[in-house]
Amino acid sequence: YIGRHEGTRQTKGQIENLYRKLTRYVAYNREIMENKEFNLFVETISLEDMNDFRGYVVNEHLLYLEHPDFYKDYIPAQYKPKEKSSTTIINTMNLFCVFLHWCKKMGYTSNEVFLQYGCKVPVYGVPFYLSIEERNILYEADLSSTPLLEVIRDIFVFASFTALSFVDVKGLTTDDIVEVNGEKWILSKRHKTKVPFQVKLLDIPLQIIKRYEEFQTDKSVFPNLNYWSICKPLKKMIKECGITKDISFHCARHGFATLALSKGMPIESVSRVLGHTNIVTTQLYAKITTQKIDHDLTMFGDKLNQSFGNTTMA
Repeated sequence: YIGRHEGTRQTKGQIENLYRKLTRYVAYNREIMENKEFNLFVETISLEDMNDFRGYVVNEHLLYLEHPDFYKDYIPAQYKPKEKSSTTIINTMNLFCVFLHWCKKMGYTSNEVFLQYGCKVPVYGVPFYLSIEERNILYEADLSSTPLLEVIRDIFVFASFTALSFVDVKGLTTDDIVEVNGEKWILSKRHKTKVPFQVKLLDIPLQIIKRYEEFQTDKSVFPNLNYWSICKPLKKMIKECGITKDISFHCARHGFATLALSKGMPIESVSRVLGHTNIVTTQLYAKITTQKIDHDLTMFGDKLNQSFGNTTMA
C-alpha cells in the first residue's frame, strides 16, 4: 500500500506510523496478552477488532509505562508514546479505514468492516496564527547570522502572504506566475486537492522571489526545499524572533485566512485563494474572526458601561 500510494512524504510517513502501531498491537496481544495465535487479516478483521485497536491506540502511553521491557524492542526511549488527542485518534482510525477500503477496491478482500466502523469527523481547535504585528516582527528580524533561519523565515513569510502550503511552495514554478492587468499572480492547483487557486503577489512576496532568483533551477522558484530542513527548525526561528506561540508551517495559511476575513475579504474569495474544496472548511476561520469581534465588542461595551455608569435615561 505504501509503495503504491501517491501522496506526499508526510502522508506516507503517517501510513508507516500506522503500520508500526499495528505491528506493536499484534505483538502486544501475542506477548503480553498471551494470545499466541493472534493476528490481523484484512479478510477477517471485525468491528470488535477495530474498536479494540482503537482502545490500544488510546492507552498505549499507559501500556508503555506498564511494560517497558516489551516496548524497548519496538520504541526507542526518546520516542516514548504520549497521550493522544481525540483528533489524532480519529485520524489514525480514519487512515486505517482508508487502507481497508483500498484493500477492498483492489480485490484483496470482500470485507467491508470499514463501513461498519465509519470514518469520524475530527473536531479541531482554534488554529494558531500570527497577527499582522507578529508577522512584521518576523519579516524585519535580523537573522543574517544564521542563514538557514533566514531562509526559513523568508519561506514562511512568503506562505503567509500567499496562503500556500509547504508542498505548494516547494512545487511553485515560474510558469505558475503570470501577469494579469500589469500585476503578478500565482495561478496554479493545490497539490493536495487539485483544486485551482489564484492569488495576487503583493510587494513582500515579490521581494522574496527576487531575493532567491539567482538560485532558481529548472523553473523552480524555491529550489531544493526539504520539509524536514525547513519545517523542523521553524519553531527555533519563531523563538529567535521573540514570538512565543507554538507555530507550525501550516499556520501561515491559517494566518492568511484569518487576517483576510478580519479585513473584510468575502469568504468566497478567501476560499478560492486557499483552494478549499468546500467553503465549510473556510468557515472555521470565519468563526475565529467572529470570536475576535465578539471579544472586541464586549471590551468596547465594558468601557461604555464605565463611561455612562452614572447616567440615566430622562
